[in-house]
Parts: sequence; structure tokens; C-alpha cells
Amino acid sequence: MKGKVYLVGAGPGDYKLMTLKGLECIRKSDVIVYDRLANINYLKEAKEDCEFINVGKASSNHLLPQGDINRLIADKALEGKVVTRLKGGDPYVFGRGGEEAEILRNENIDFEVVPGITSAIGGLCYAGIPITHRDHASSFHVITGHPRNDGKETKEIDWKALAHVKGTLVFLMGIANLKHISENLIKEGKDKNTPVAFISWATRYNQRVVTATLESAYEVAIKENIKPPTLIVVGTVVNLREKLNFFEEKPLFGKNILVTRSRTQSSTLVEKISDLGGNPIEIPTIKIEKKKVKVVKEETGLKLDIEKTKENFIEDINKGKSTQKLVVSQIKPKIKSSDLKGIDTLLGSYSTTLYDSGYGRVQNIKLATKKTSDVILMPGETFSYNKHTGVRSAENGYKLAHVISSGKVAYGIGGGVCQVSSTLFNAVLYSGLDIVSRTNHSIPSTYVDLGRDATVSDSGIDFVFKNNYKHPVFIKNNYKDGVIKCQIFGHKSDKKNIEISTKYGYNITTYRTYYDNNKKEIKKEAVCTSAYLSRSH
Repeated sequence: MKGKVYLVGAGPGDYKLMTLKGLECIRKSDVIVYDRLANINYLKEAKEDCEFINVGKASSNHLLPQGDINRLIADKALEGKVVTRLKGGDPYVFGRGGEEAEILRNENIDFEVVPGITSAIGGLCYAGIPITHRDHASSFHVITGHPRNDGKETKEIDWKALAHVKGTLVFLMGIANLKHISENLIKEGKDKNTPVAFISWATRYNQRVVTATLESAYEVAIKENIKPPTLIVVGTVVNLREKLNFFEEKPLFGKNILVTRSRTQSSTLVEKISDLGGNPIEIPTIKIEKKKVKVVKEETGLKLDIEKTKENFIEDINKGKSTQKLVVSQIKPKIKSSDLKGIDTLLGSYSTTLYDSGYGRVQNIKLATKKTSDVILMPGETFSYNKHTGVRSAENGYKLAHVISSGKVAYGIGGGVCQVSSTLFNAVLYSGLDIVSRTNHSIPSTYVDLGRDATVSDSGIDFVFKNNYKHPVFIKNNYKDGVIKCQIFGHKSDKKNIEISTKYGYNITTYRTYYDNNKKEIKKEAVCTSAYLSRSH
């Protein structure tokens, strides 16, 4: 059985410039073959078992020749796999995508092309240079600056025509041939004083723009140590950069910001840093690798005073200054790696199966498991389910799905989050943590036994538990292939032999019984009581 190949344009570099369809292809792929210029953060969107193959090409340094790349993606598809060929920019704009598509067609392999924003347009935009403008350029021309080894491509370039065209000229991959480009344009009649811009790592936090004239371009590039990947822009639209530049004026532009919490906990912070032009570097303090706990050394962070930075920025603009120092302060980590070294044992675990696989419910469960996962709970601290999931609203990403309300099954925003809270409740039971607040549904749930569910609502019903141990605990939740799994890790000295039982009556009481290593009962405690409007569902 043949698979399928998606030739996906990853855009010029900014993470948010990928198309929605491109992300969909990544998320369903079995194999991702990616280039050097594609933002590697897209790989975080892939399935857990997805295979990643780096075929990135730098100047004179190709991990794989193009012929081998063509063969690779075809062979993977012939194995019956879904393959995403992730390419910087647009697949068909000097991306060799046409060559890859040809071999797929020749071998009757199903493929689709997903366009991307080419750096020739997006890169100029982020540099404050509109590629067209009524007062400057009514057309634009994108030209390869990287000739073929046989020289055929260079001969096809009509330098005389390019020199006399009134539109914007954009050369991709042309730094190595900059002298040849500038000399040919001037030779064929292009004004030597025509503005030129070099845009390196366009749309990324480390974007750099250097301007020159056509005559001085080569000398400036040498002096400023301009290296690939760099766009070369020729035309009077370059003069608009000083007025229209927006990207490099962002408060965190060019800054690396360390984020020590896990991605599931820090997504909002990471997004804010990116929106302010910074580069968030995610280094979680703790993670689970192949069921083993790994503690990462803590780092001192920096806190940006946004308001003070804005005030200083405005003040300096009024004074004619072009640079601004960020107002930051050090943040000492609240939790040190030494505090977490004792986390080495699985205290409790529980799984439930998703029977209602409607889109809304699945999305809500995925979101809830992410928001409640990778949480460190220090001794004496409490965990609020509602606090971690946030308000279940469409604005926060939650979807319509089946919910239990006033003893009936209905449609509502956030349906499914109670299955996650119920699964977590059972993991907490087996871990021996204290239950602070828990409420049962009005009618029984289908995914857990009577007395073992924990409902939540935005109206105030919450599931809260407390770390009653002398050591921290780590909460790890996951959803995969229709199964929700909640795990709680802690110190081996806190590991308990626990059984959960239920006594049925008018009210249902859930008990937690502790045993020693010889299976002798130590104590039995009533954890909670449940009362349902109906026992059938």
C-alpha cells in the first residue's frame, strides 16, 4: 500500500506564518523530512512516534544531495507512510519542490502541495520594505542568485532586462554571487546609486537588515560580514524601511528569553515573548523520559518590566535615540533541582478510555490534559483543577461537546474535561494525596465506577487536592489513541500500597485502604461520599 506525500511550505521563519493546512499535514505525518530553513518548532506539533529526517542544506554543505532527497521521500511513501516534506518558504519558489513532485508523479505516488509564504515577500515585509508601492514599484521579480553547477541558469538570466525594469528585484541565495549580480546590473545600465538591502534570517528574532547602494553592496557585505541565508533587495522601496520598520522595534526583538516551565504550562508566556519579538527558549525543570524522571538544572531568569521599558522607549524616541535598553530584573528560581531529586517513583496512576470520539470532546480532553500536566506540587501546596484548565470557553480553545447538566446529557462548551478530572482523581486516590474538594456528577459517568468521578464547572465546583508529603510530587497527564492516562510521581519513601473500595447504599462511600508490605491492613479511611439523582445512565 502506497502512502502519501505533502510538499509543505513552512514560510520564511516566524512560527505563526505557517498555514493551518501545513500544520494539519505535520500533525498526521508518520515521517517529516525537513530543511535547514524550516522552523524546527513545527516538529513539536508532530505525533509522538513520528520519524524526523533532517536534510538541511547550507551553502556547499548538503547533508543529502537533491537526488537522494527525492528518492528518500518516494521510498518512505512506498512503505505506506504519510510523509511531510517540510521546506522553508514556498515549495515551488526556488525550493526544488517541482523536482520532488515529478518523481512522485513518475512513480504514481499520491501527493499534495501546500503553499507557503515565500521569504521574497514575507521577509521584505518584516524588514519594513513593501515589495510593491505605487510611488516606487508596480512589479517585482524574484531571481535565483545561486546558479547551477553547469551554469545554465546564469545564462538564462537576462541582466539587460533586469537592469531596465522599474520593479523591485529580489535575489534569493545570492550572497556568494553578490559581486557578479551587482556588476552585471550596473554594466547593463542600472543606476549605481539604487538602494540595496540585505535581510538575514528574515522574520526571525535574530533578523538583521543592512542597507547599501548597488555600487557599494559588495564592499558593505564584506565589511558587515553578511552570511547566508540572506535576501538581496534592489530597488527604491528599500528607502521606505526607515519609516515602515515595525518588527525590529518590538521590545524583546533579538533577545533570548529562558522559560523554565514545561511547554504545556508556559504556552501563554511563550506566545507573549514571541509576540514581543523575543526568542523563547524552553527548558523544563523536570520531565519524564521512558517512564524515568529526569531533573534539569535550574537557571536564573530575567523579568521584563514592560511598562517601564515602554516609558523609556517613548522618552528616547522623543530625544532622537534609536536604541533602547530593556528594563529587566533577575528572577531566582522558586524551585531548585535539588528540591526535585527525590522524585524517582510512580506513586499512583489511572487510565480511562474515551468512548465518545466526537471532535469537540477529543479536543477538550487534549487541551485539559495538557493544561493539567507537567505540574510540580511542593509539600503543603494544593492543586486546583479549574485554575489550571482555566475558564471553559471558546476563547480559551474549548469546543462544544456532550456535558452532564442538572441530571441530563446536553451540549455545552468544554464537554469532556470532567473525564480528565475524574481520571486524575483516581490517580490521586492511589497516590495517597489528600482530597480537599471533590464533587460527583448528578448522574453516573460511563467512564468510571460509581463514587469514582469528579465533576467540575465554571460556576465554582472544583477538584482540589493537596500534597501532604514532605517531598514534592510531579503530575504527568497524557492523551493518546483514545486513552487518558494520569500519573503522579514522588519520593520512594512516600509510596503506599493502596486499594480503593466502594460501599453502596443510599449514598455511596469511597474508601482508601493502606497495607504494609505483608499485605496487612494499616488503616482505612472514607475519602468521599457520592449521591446521584439516578443510578442508571
